[in-house]
Amino acid sequence: MGLAVAGQAALWAALLATLTLLGAAGAMLRSSSGAPERVARIALHATFAAASIASVILVTALLVGEYGIAYVAGHSNSELGAVFRFSAWWGGQEGSLLLWLFVLTGLGSAMLAAGTGLERRGRAVAMLVLGSSYLLFAALVTVVTPLFALAPVRALDGSGLAVALQNPWMAIHPPILYVGYVGTIIPFAIIAAAAISGQPDRRWLPAARRWTLVAWTALTAGLALGGRWAYEELGWGGYWDWDPVENAALMPWLTLTALIHILRVHGRRGQAGRWVVVLAGASFALSMFGTFITRSGLVESVHAFVESPIGWYFLIGLAGALVVTALALVGAAGRPIEPIERATSREGAMLLNSMLLTSFTLVVLWGVLQPAISESLLGIRTAVTGDYYNGFLLLVAVPLLVALSVGQVLAWGAGPQRARLRRLLLPGAVGLVAGGIALAVEPGGSMAGPAVVSLAAVATVGAIAELTRL
Repeated sequence: MGLAVAGQAALWAALLATLTLLGAAGAMLRSSSGAPERVARIALHATFAAASIASVILVTALLVGEYGIAYVAGHSNSELGAVFRFSAWWGGQEGSLLLWLFVLTGLGSAMLAAGTGLERRGRAVAMLVLGSSYLLFAALVTVVTPLFALAPVRALDGSGLAVALQNPWMAIHPPILYVGYVGTIIPFAIIAAAAISGQPDRRWLPAARRWTLVAWTALTAGLALGGRWAYEELGWGGYWDWDPVENAALMPWLTLTALIHILRVHGRRGQAGRWVVVLAGASFALSMFGTFITRSGLVESVHAFVESPIGWYFLIGLAGALVVTALALVGAAGRPIEPIERATSREGAMLLNSMLLTSFTLVVLWGVLQPAISESLLGIRTAVTGDYYNGFLLLVAVPLLVALSVGQVLAWGAGPQRARLRRLLLPGAVGLVAGGIALAVEPGGSMAGPAVVSLAAVATVGAIAELTRL
């Protein structure tokens, strides 16, 4: 039972370090002394160290078959290979919470080490945002559902891992997806802290952009790997089926994509300050929402964990994200924003893209919630099919691709545009060829497919051409 005791002690250490972090970060707001910040930094890194130790202990217990620990007995056995014993770390609810805490604290330490560009007050607010999230997950895995709880009777062998999870893609898909999902909190903490603290400059912008790209890249890879797993394991005949939990991961990806565009506008022109806050807050709030529906039983999905009361605790995280976003909007409200000089400019196209992406996010959100709302109000759980999403996606995709294709060659501000539009000649020609090929492959079908292929080719070739001109 030594591993169980050591693991639980590490989790308690993480919880204690988190409380210390919150106390020290709060003291930074009230004192000009450097001591509170030094304590806060040490506590932030200590939380990551404790979460890392707990993770190592859990993996060790899974690998050696310490079936006296209830989690190990429930998610591993002697027949599993080493890879699947390792991936049992996130194969169950409690283990996935530890993975979340490990990734969250690791990203927080990396953020602090890399620098944020925030002033002292902003750094304090950012650490309070991070510390509050640390507290939620540390308390869940330590107190609410203790990960290292002992089994009533030590089993000779464990129950093993669910068959659907015994797939090589599941050994890499969840941790990569978690980096993207959890990573939404880093740009959110930086952007919200800058707005709440009233920092007058934009020195925080490079860090916010860097961490937004990190989260977006990881979430993109995680979605792609998850699609590959679904193709092999679920027999859908495809990579995507608009499953509610798939959609829960898609929504923050959409808002992060919009945020990448708007941070470019904000950095170049000083515009869209409040829109930056909204998109950063929405990205983190949607990650909390996705975690809630995965564990609460609110939706029916092959990806969801077993229904558990623990899911409702994530509403605390969702509420916290919304409160911090509201405070950040108040902080940003009094700051002047330079108006867009011309709608037909690069920043105009980027703003249009961000609004289209956000609109589709709301479409997907309604599709996820509609069955549960229908059941609670009418007693009938309706089904939302792929036709609903595909129809709206087509309405968004065409103007999105047009704005993307044209916008990337436009000048910033009120600069001359006619000469720059000539840069669309080559991408346009490639797009026509690509659309023609798509039409020839499936003659007599809908024109929507070839049109989207053509526009996607224009956008891709145009982006490559613009990059080669830099």
